[in-house]
Amino acid sequence: MKTACTRLFLLLALLLSVGIAQAKDLKVGVINSDQILANFNEYRQAMGILQDEKQDWDRQIGNREAEIQAELEDFRLQENALSPTARSEQRAKIDRKIAELEEFRSSIYSEESGRFYTRNQEVMEPLIERVNEAIQQVAEEEGYDLILDNSVPVVVYVAEDAIDVNLNERILNKLQGEN
Repeated sequence: MKTACTRLFLLLALLLSVGIAQAKDLKVGVINSDQILANFNEYRQAMGILQDEKQDWDRQIGNREAEIQAELEDFRLQENALSPTARSEQRAKIDRKIAELEEFRSSIYSEESGRFYTRNQEVMEPLIERVNEAIQQVAEEEGYDLILDNSVPVVVYVAEDAIDVNLNERILNKLQGEN
């Protein structure tokens, strides 16, 4: 809640400063990126492909889990009949399979390096780029200075000549004691 209020305050401050700083009228547009993506056929197709791949990986993981579970149940049934050495070997074999499963799961789903993450980036980044390019083209063609996305509180486009919004250098100077 606090973050939303802060973002709203910053947006209002930005709009007020634009009104003061600019003599011309500010043309603001609003989009909903969720709706755009939901209606973008290539995006929907890509999501279908990713879902199919995810289901295949989930199926592989499920099969491995079921195999390990069956081996654990067999081990528990036979545990008392096994010699200590055979029991230790059998348990080590099951532990190796559990470790291999976790390694496989991590190779698929770990953030940054997992196959699912990598595949998602490969498939989605070009489509998201195309959406952003389209937003910029519409903004420039129709003279929008600012485009807001109402699905998330984010400014997605600001015309280069609309306002000076990059305050990084001034803030860094202030932090370093320069005025």
